[in-house]
Amino acid sequence: MKALAKERLEARKRKLQKKKEEVSEEVRLRSEDDLEQLEDMAQTQDLSSVQTAILEALDQRQTEERNVLMDIIQTARNSGAIIREAKQMTSQDLKTQLLKLEKDERTWKQVSMQAALHTDEGNLSKSEKDVMFKEVAQRRSEHQAILTEAMVYKLQLEEQSHRAQNPKMSDEESLEDLSVVLLADLQEKQATESATVQNLMQDMEEKELQEVKRVQRIAKREGWFDALTGMLFQLSGSDPTGEEAGLEILDKTMANMEEDWKKEKDMLIAEAKSENASEEELQSALKQLEHEQELKRKASLTAFCPSQLLL
Repeated sequence: MKALAKERLEARKRKLQKKKEEVSEEVRLRSEDDLEQLEDMAQTQDLSSVQTAILEALDQRQTEERNVLMDIIQTARNSGAIIREAKQMTSQDLKTQLLKLEKDERTWKQVSMQAALHTDEGNLSKSEKDVMFKEVAQRRSEHQAILTEAMVYKLQLEEQSHRAQNPKMSDEESLEDLSVVLLADLQEKQATESATVQNLMQDMEEKELQEVKRVQRIAKREGWFDALTGMLFQLSGSDPTGEEAGLEILDKTMANMEEDWKKEKDMLIAEAKSENASEEELQSALKQLEHEQELKRKASLTAFCPSQLLL
């Protein structure tokens, strides 16, 4: 893993050096999303194709997750003022700062999930979609700032123990080695995530898989990098996998979705009464609504806390 991490680290650096012009995050996200929709329309929708699409989306998100790690490491290393401040901190102070930023990240994730999972993209006009992508880009910018600041403290905390074990290393060599170690750690977490998702998909029906695919697409667009945040905040709490935090966020989001479901249910009942629908028709419609809610719950768990479905 460490050799692969070092190779990817160097490749990412070369890519950043060659990058001559930047498009705005909003434009990039919109273009990627449009392309994914076109590819989705061109694909067959049999079980195998949907499974393949899910794994491809997961792989793309994990690739971006690794790129984000490299970006925030580079930015953190160039953040002079905050680095000078961090160097004066004790290990406990650094952990306290990480804990604070971990809470900020959880709050960000909850806001992002509520916004994304409550949006019915199929009914959005072009102008409404423009607003949506602008908001997504803004949220991602805020997230990047949280992760970058956390990385400053993470690197300083890791460097303290790393320096004790490698006293002959220069500061530059130490940071370079730490970058490789962090990337290798992330890759291990991603490998576990991929294996878990593959196992879960074997027992899913097509409708469940379609919902998982939809949520995976949203996760990539929003920048829900749970393996990265789990690794980044590992020393600030007792949850090394990050799933405890993910479950807490998911529980709050699902509670809000449950409220929405109850409103939809009440509206459905009222509509059925106004149209003099039979009891059989009403129960059938309610059963379908409940089934759709269960699909959303399972898809969300697969995207954010997959191991919980194996319990």
